[in-house]
Amino acid sequence: MNTQTMSPEEIRTAGLAALKRELGIVGMVRFLQQFEMGHGD
Repeated sequence: MNTQTMSPEEIRTAGLAALKRELGIVGMVRFLQQFEMGHGD
């Protein structure tokens, strides 16, 4: 896989697939929740 020639959408899709494969669906969601945007100041 050559990430230099992949579009941002292809990289995002491959990244989510890797997270799901390695962590399972629950682990993937928990990982992604760490980067959720907060509210307020």
